[in-house]
Amino acid sequence: MQTLAFSGLISMIQMYITICMTLYCGVIGYRVAQLVSGIHSIVLIYGIAVLRIEVCVSGLILLVGSISVLYILHKFVKDIRHNERALVSMARTDALTGLPNRLGFNQHVNDLLNKSQKDDLKFAVAFLDMDNFKNINDTMGHVCGDAVLCEIAERWKLLLSPGDFLSRQGGDEFALIIQNWTNRDELYQQLRRYIDALLDRIECKDVYFYLTASIGVALYPEQSTDCSTLLRYADMSMYYAKREGKNKISFYNRELMMEVEADVVMERAIKDALKSNSYYVAYQP
Repeated sequence: MQTLAFSGLISMIQMYITICMTLYCGVIGYRVAQLVSGIHSIVLIYGIAVLRIEVCVSGLILLVGSISVLYILHKFVKDIRHNERALVSMARTDALTGLPNRLGFNQHVNDLLNKSQKDDLKFAVAFLDMDNFKNINDTMGHVCGDAVLCEIAERWKLLLSPGDFLSRQGGDEFALIIQNWTNRDELYQQLRRYIDALLDRIECKDVYFYLTASIGVALYPEQSTDCSTLLRYADMSMYYAKREGKNKISFYNRELMMEVEADVVMERAIKDALKSNSYYVAYQP
C-alpha cells in the first residue's frame, strides 16, 4: 500500500515537472516536442536548434534531472540574450566618440515616427558637417583628426537638452534631433549654440585649430513624415549652407533645394564627361 502511494506521488511529481517544463520552455522560446514515460525522451526545439535528452531513471531522479535541465537552459538563454543586447549596442555605437552611429540614429528617428502615431510630436532633424575638416587630416594626420572629432563631440554633448539626440554619421558629419522648440527662431538659436561651441580653439599636438560647421535642417511633420526623406532634406540643406559660404544654418526649402539639385546634376555631368573624355572645343565665329 505504501509502495503504491509512493509510486502515485512520484507520478504526480513527474506530471507536475512535465507541466512546469512545458510552460517554462514556452516562455523562454523552446517547445517540448515529446515527453514520454519509461525511457524519457525530451526534444527541445529553439529555432533550428534541436536538443534531445534521453533518460532511463526513476521518477525521483527525473525530478532532479528536470530541475538541472531547467537551470542550464535558463542560464544558457540568459547568456544568449545578454550577448545579443551587447552586440546590438555595439552595432549602434560609434567606436571613436561613443555617440550613437548612423544605424542608432536611424533607429531613433523611426522610433520617434512610430511614437508620433500616438502622440502629437514634432521634431527637427539637423545635419552638422565640419567645414574644411579635411585640411586637419591632410596636414596633421588622422590621429589628430580623431582627437579633434572627440573634442567636438564632448562639447556638443554638453548642449543636449532632454529629448535631444546626437549621433556621428561618419567622418566629420554629425546628426542631431531636437524636440523641444516652438518656432523656427527658437530652433535657430538652439542650433546656433552648436556653431558657437566651436569658437574656442581646439588643440592637438601643440597645434590649435579654429573650426566652423555648416548645419542643414528638416522639420517633422511639416516637411516630411518619412525617415529617409527627412534625412535627405537635412543633408541637402547642409549642402546649401556650405554653398552659401559655410558656417551657416539652412532650413529646408523646396525652391532653394532645386538649385542644389541642379548643382549636383551639373557636377555629376562634369565628372562623367571628364571620365569618358567627352569634352571638345567649339569655336564661336
